[in-house]
Amino acid sequence: MNGGAHPLRFLDRASAGRLLGDAVAPLVTETPCRLYGLARGGVLVAKPMAERLGAPLDVMIARKIGAPHQPEFAVGALAEGGGASWDDAALAALHLDRPWQARAAHEAQTELDRRVARYRGRALSVEPESTAILVDDGIATGATVLAALRGLAALGAVHRAVVAPVASREALDLLRAEADWVLALIVPEEFRAVGLYYLDFEPVADQEVLAVLNRPI
Repeated sequence: MNGGAHPLRFLDRASAGRLLGDAVAPLVTETPCRLYGLARGGVLVAKPMAERLGAPLDVMIARKIGAPHQPEFAVGALAEGGGASWDDAALAALHLDRPWQARAAHEAQTELDRRVARYRGRALSVEPESTAILVDDGIATGATVLAALRGLAALGAVHRAVVAPVASREALDLLRAEADWVLALIVPEEFRAVGLYYLDFEPVADQEVLAVLNRPI
């Protein structure tokens, strides 16, 4: 599903989160929900959503696995709870074998563990009776979000949803297969880089995430 009226570009992540909160509110009136901001940028979007919905907020940590020499091109991703996704077609086209996958997964897991220790200090827990709403600041391929969805499922989240200010049509189609529902305010006919749909899309530092989560900086 898509949201109603929306701007062509968002002011920043917080502004996008407020708009998303308004769009999601009618969808969660009958069941409790818990928001999981995908670190890092998704946490800043999720904070005003949590305030609007009166819902608890936690961080969901996932790590994209980029292609050799093309780190922005995702060929897979890992997430908390053991969630994983791999683009088999991309792996085959780039001739990336199982040993390469194992090395890349080990490196991603190391960074994943570092962020878990930094952001939360304990393993992620879910509430099975609540709808787990995964929030990102934008979804291009969907690989990282898919891994996070699978991680939430493995941890016991029965009902799962995905929301983002902007997402590609292909990513939403991919995620619908494993989420109860998905929502994006902007779904461009021709998707470009996520940052092009924001006026302010500065990189998010660890300190900003920790401040949102009320963790020591």
